[in-house]
Amino acid sequence: MKADLNLEIDGLNTLIQANKPFFLYRRPGATTWVLAMFDTNSVHQLTSLDDLNDRQGYVIAPFDLTSNHPIVLLTDPKLYTDQEAITVILTQETASTAHQATNDQSTYHQTSDALSEQYHRAYVSCMDTINKGLCQKIVLSRQENKTKPSSFSAARLFNKACATYPEAFVYLCHTALTGTWLGSSPEPLLEEHDNRWLTVALAGTQTSNQVDTPRWDSKNQDEQRMVADHVEAVLERFGLHAEKAGPVNSQAGKLTHLKTTYQFNLTNQQCSRLGTLLADLHPTPATCGWPTDKAQEALRRYEQHDRAYYAGFLGPYQVNGHTALYVNLRCMNIQADQLILYAGGGLLAGSTEETEWAETAHKIETLLSLID
Repeated sequence: MKADLNLEIDGLNTLIQANKPFFLYRRPGATTWVLAMFDTNSVHQLTSLDDLNDRQGYVIAPFDLTSNHPIVLLTDPKLYTDQEAITVILTQETASTAHQATNDQSTYHQTSDALSEQYHRAYVSCMDTINKGLCQKIVLSRQENKTKPSSFSAARLFNKACATYPEAFVYLCHTALTGTWLGSSPEPLLEEHDNRWLTVALAGTQTSNQVDTPRWDSKNQDEQRMVADHVEAVLERFGLHAEKAGPVNSQAGKLTHLKTTYQFNLTNQQCSRLGTLLADLHPTPATCGWPTDKAQEALRRYEQHDRAYYAGFLGPYQVNGHTALYVNLRCMNIQADQLILYAGGGLLAGSTEETEWAETAHKIETLLSLID
């Protein structure tokens, strides 16, 4: 299905309104969409990422695996990639579920001033933790609430994100367990291409300049190095010998990051233990901090909002030999009356609050600028 077609918009919105589980996505560089639809008895809650071993389906995993947000595995997908087939199935769904309604619940809507003050308090506490030497890096996030416009369409926003960010993994998904999420992520956690696997160390952020090559200060280089060290240690523990490329500049919309790519082969036995590999990789210092356990402990103490599935990961997992799991960045949770957008930035000893706040604002703008 071409990303510039709007014929199926009404059908996708109907799936959300009818509370039917689905996962729609477009891989970076692709020109077609993939729609996976599921029966309600194909939605499973897992207790750990290790439970993904020897399984396949579509994964939606939260940032904090100890939170009350479950790891969700959607199995037995009905897959549609042909434009005509997608049109037919969504037309049928529109006709059969037109009078059903979603059970999405509204949440308390905090003001911008309250969210700004909340971020300030968390920033001060996190920097105190870093300055005491307890952590080298903490990835502090924030949320921004926007009243959902009466004309808002999640499917239309997905369509616009595909057209605007061809280099990103763009998705729209819904289940009764997770609610509705939409994102445009630049960061693969684990991906397969032509029987070769890859993961990346992506960190450091600058606003893109189409003329000048970005110059990276020591703060951004250190931030990216911590992620690279973590990824390399995990791959070594898993017995993988990866080809390393980078760090290089990687553009994501109007932002540029530092990225190191690791490519490797997996045996059949290793493929059967991908859940264990994911449990070791997630969360990386790119979304949590370093050391990871201490940074996550600080975030549980100081971040006052619920990340839910922001900075988790999601995507197809060994579906017909196809895996594309992306970190859930540049994303929003679509609720009954509001949109909750998320972004974060890595705090190090040389950070300043003004700069870090500006970085999160640039990241939130990725989707915010596309909302009608």
